[in-house]
Amino acid sequence: MSDGTGLMDCQQACMLTGLSYTTLAHMRHNGTGPKYVRSGAARIYYSQKAVIDWMAEENRFYADGSFGPDVKATYDNRFNDAADKAAE
Repeated sequence: MSDGTGLMDCQQACMLTGLSYTTLAHMRHNGTGPKYVRSGAARIYYSQKAVIDWMAEENRFYADGSFGPDVKATYDNRFNDAADKAAE
């Protein structure tokens, strides 16, 4: 999930939103995506809460169509599953 600060990197934000890295980059450029913070010249971070709030406001859904009150738990499970697969 996040690194303990409540911030996610772009890859994690992509997993949560179901959007590609390029789409999130275009949204940052156009000012239409979730709020983010820049660290240095190239590092971009998203607050998990800001992304979930943005998804709710924009009626964004996961690629499988799921979205509901338990979004955080769904994300945690997806992230942990991806981490487990990477460790195999």
